[in-house]
Amino acid sequence: MDHVPASFGSVEDIATVYSKDEALAQCSRIIERHGWRQLSAVPGSRVALSTSSAARHVAGKRSPSIAAICSEPAARFHGVPIVSRGIADSPGNAATFHAHVRAGSEIPAPLPR
Repeated sequence: MDHVPASFGSVEDIATVYSKDEALAQCSRIIERHGWRQLSAVPGSRVALSTSSAARHVAGKRSPSIAAICSEPAARFHGVPIVSRGIADSPGNAATFHAHVRAGSEIPAPLPR
């Protein structure tokens, strides 16, 4: 997964980054280098953020001091400028998804692409 910092400010303006814990961990070097505060939930909420919901939060606030660690498509979808690229600690980070079904359940057909 290629993560980017998306913000209405520059890299130097950013004080706080929002994202899910896994994305924050995968980009820890740049976060530590700039001293950014890391949040995996919006203050006042107990709901963990996804990378896309982090971009949506930043889009709604439009503050130059906050950023989302998200994918480029999520940043574009929510209209948040990408301020840097290649921020992952290890190139080629990957996400693995698993589907679990109960024995005897019917598995739906894949959606057309």
